[in-house]
Amino acid sequence: KLVIFLDPETKQTRQAIASGNVLASQGTIIAKGSFLTWDVNTQSAILEDAQKAEFVKDDLTIDAQKIIFYKDTGKIDIPSAGNLKAKLREKKAGKKAAAVTNKSDTHVRVIWEGKMNFLDTTREASFEKNVEVQKENSTLLCDNLKVTFSDHDFTMQSLKATEKIHIIDKRDNLFGEAVGDRATWDAKSKVTVLRG
Repeated sequence: KLVIFLDPETKQTRQAIASGNVLASQGTIIAKGSFLTWDVNTQSAILEDAQKAEFVKDDLTIDAQKIIFYKDTGKIDIPSAGNLKAKLREKKAGKKAAAVTNKSDTHVRVIWEGKMNFLDTTREASFEKNVEVQKENSTLLCDNLKVTFSDHDFTMQSLKATEKIHIIDKRDNLFGEAVGDRATWDAKSKVTVLRG
């Protein structure tokens, strides 16, 4: 179902509401959900679904019940819990190393219970409340997380975590754990710094 509201004076579209198995796409960008509301004045779209609305752009996938997009500013707001999957910076290795690396190792998953905001101008996303980051064989738990993406795509460049940090690493059958106040991870150097 599609309902279009027109301005009574100008007869121009003011708002459009699509409901029932909505799929919107533009190039490589795909949005799926139960409802999509487009507001012409604010140049914003609200994608909603009782289970999970889904947004896909290149190597970035976001699942949440409500996702708000602001076209002019390149901002994304998610006022509730969700799940984000993004690509890790590619490793520059030979053919043999590339054959051994499996596909799951090239992605990072972020799960949060609070809210998430992304601003295209800074290429930075922030996550709040019970945040979990899953990367290769590591899990990072914290309450605040900032992720910086590359300038041209959604490849993760760095992570900065604060508040209630707990890191769990698994190597074969061995586990390592660490706790602290602040943690940073750089994709280029592949170094994690933990402070307490």
